[in-house]
Amino acid sequence: MQMVLLITQHMKNVCNNSGHAETVHITYDSSKVSLDTLLKYYFRIIDPTSVNKQGNDRGIQYRTGIYYQNDEDKQIAINAIKGRTKRNILDLL
Repeated sequence: MQMVLLITQHMKNVCNNSGHAETVHITYDSSKVSLDTLLKYYFRIIDPTSVNKQGNDRGIQYRTGIYYQNDEDKQIAINAIKGRTKRNILDLL
């Protein structure tokens, strides 16, 4: 019951024009799966060209983003996005 209340309060905070976004932090073993492979799966369910929406969910908290920790990961993300959108690649990062 307490977990449900915490999630409900979290969603109220995110959805009430707080400027926050829903995010997921993924930790992975790069010797078993590459970032490029993860991004291919990501793009099966996330449309990087959608503005403030994903599926039936709408609002600024549903904006798309890929966050990286180093320049190598940034380049992999840029390469993964190329060809998927006609928008300026840097606008998405």
